[in-house]
Amino acid sequence: MFFSVPVWDDSEAQGWFGNLFFIGNRFMSENGSTVQNFKILALKQAHDSVQALESRGDFRFRGIQSVYNTIVKWTEGFNTNGVLASFDQINHDSKLPEEKIKEYLRELAGRGTGGAGKVIAIIPAVQFLPGSSARLDSMATFCRPTETEQGQVDRYIQAQIQKSAQAVGSWIQGRKQESADQMRETLLAAIAGGKLPLTRARATIARLFKNEYDVTDEDRIRTNQQFVKPVLKILLDQRRLVLLKGTTPAGESFTALFFNQDQELNSRAAVLIEYFINHIAHQRPADDESELDFILRRISEMGADCQQLPPGEQQVVQELLVLAPRVKKAQEAEVEKERHGKLEQVVDMLHRVGHVVDVSLFRDFSDETIAELGHIKDVLITEYIHRGKITGFYLHRNRIHDAIGHARELFDRNGDDSHVQILSGMGLEKYLDRDHYKAFVDLEQKVLFEHLPFFVRLWRALFGQRKLSQKELVQIKTRVQKDQADAKVRIRKVEAAKERKKLASKRMQDAGKDESEASANSEAAKEGFGKPEEESDEEKLAKVKQMEAAKERMRKVLHVLDEAWAAGTFPNRENVLRELKDTFEDENDLVMFLKKHGRKEIFSFRIPIEKPEYVWPVLVTRRYLKKNGKSLYNKYQEMADKQRKAEMPNQELFDIASAVELFLGRILPKI
Repeated sequence: MFFSVPVWDDSEAQGWFGNLFFIGNRFMSENGSTVQNFKILALKQAHDSVQALESRGDFRFRGIQSVYNTIVKWTEGFNTNGVLASFDQINHDSKLPEEKIKEYLRELAGRGTGGAGKVIAIIPAVQFLPGSSARLDSMATFCRPTETEQGQVDRYIQAQIQKSAQAVGSWIQGRKQESADQMRETLLAAIAGGKLPLTRARATIARLFKNEYDVTDEDRIRTNQQFVKPVLKILLDQRRLVLLKGTTPAGESFTALFFNQDQELNSRAAVLIEYFINHIAHQRPADDESELDFILRRISEMGADCQQLPPGEQQVVQELLVLAPRVKKAQEAEVEKERHGKLEQVVDMLHRVGHVVDVSLFRDFSDETIAELGHIKDVLITEYIHRGKITGFYLHRNRIHDAIGHARELFDRNGDDSHVQILSGMGLEKYLDRDHYKAFVDLEQKVLFEHLPFFVRLWRALFGQRKLSQKELVQIKTRVQKDQADAKVRIRKVEAAKERKKLASKRMQDAGKDESEASANSEAAKEGFGKPEEESDEEKLAKVKQMEAAKERMRKVLHVLDEAWAAGTFPNRENVLRELKDTFEDENDLVMFLKKHGRKEIFSFRIPIEKPEYVWPVLVTRRYLKKNGKSLYNKYQEMADKQRKAEMPNQELFDIASAVELFLGRILPKI
């Protein structure tokens, strides 16, 4: 069995839930308790009614007084022990046959034929039985309010509701998920019978309150309203349960209540996804489409046709509409958690190292994780030519002083000034106080002095003029940085040429394969096989129209981006969507269009500033960079250098300039 609580056969379940259970779908809109001033006969009137039954001449209700007295006794002790009379206690005290007791209880509750009226209240309850095989036990309790309560039963009902909710909550907390095979078997059987809702939490808990004293549908509806709904609401407030809302393909709203256990929801969704793919869609998603996205798309495409499905399959569609978004969100959260965890690992690894390190330190991590370091404010990054290649170097901001000490040690020991140049490229002036920055400048002085011509160095060393003037320092530093930038451009050009050569070689190979295949197809066509079916004129015309429409949309996008750059702004997807709101339905439409048609025409890069305007990548067109790329590079390189040299640099301006400079330096050689 999927659920570890008592259930009854399908016919009983259908009768119980078919008439009243789905009324409960609306209960979430109600606030507070659903107890509606439940009232029974006053005490004196109740005593008289019971005595009249006891003294009937046909002796039909002989012994009913003892049943009534037991209930009164336990109710009077409720304030002390919080316990109401149960069937077992009444059976023990009255010594009557069990069937007779049940008949008397129905009579006293106003559900019999003797006309006694509502003398007592029957309150269904649930108790939790802990242990190695912990389970829930359904029971009925009986109440006869005291004289001062004037027949009001509300406080007893509320107390039992709280106890029942606590019992069910304890059971939920410790319940174990069934195996995948057991869950699949149960769900598939429910789908076949059109009873999938009866496997959810709402039905499971409602079954616990079914009792044999509910004779009519009115009794059952009252039990559902007065006991089941309040317990469910408490469990929802405690987040033991989760209510998922959705809309059917026909536009009708519906809700589904589940146990708030992610693993179980994921397993349940997996069974329904498998069923949908194999029995409803009869096809699998493409490699680039997730199962959840595929299912939501197919349901949307089916539309009103979903109503033609068998009841069980309609229920699968309904449940997937509420489960899929939650499962997808949980999956995305898990991916984000994993991504964040890996990023923390990298940052922690960087913090443990007391000097600048190259990207090879992170060889066990993905390129995406390493790229994320650019958005971590405590990580300093720059590029430097190392062993003939442009290499990224990294440093944790809290280890700057250690890194400077390590760089000084390397330079003093063997004249290696690479770490000093790398630190200089990271713009340490933003992170050091005046005294520490002065100490770093003194180290730079020593390093840059070595870049003077040999005889000049020798002459100045002999006469003790080893300190560079501020002007000399700036000139030499600028020259060194320019040499480094020029070398980067040369390397990138060589790398771009290699990539172009590699791409051309691949295209030639592909062309050869295509030619061979075309020849083979031609031979086959002569024999009457493999001849492609010609497109109709209408299909050709439709394709031409689609291509023209895509070109026109792309022309508008390129124009918006070029205009924005010409105006000195950094456009992103929001700018494009705002300007072309009549061209694209929404952001998703724009993003999908750019992915399909804009890869060769539009580039993107990020500016690592935590402000709303820089959340999305900046977009720029290939044609704009071809025309203005070099001047842009010079402009932002100069801007970044100016901030590096400033005594009080503008952090935001530097971040913008260095981001543009880094992007252009990487992309221009490839255009």
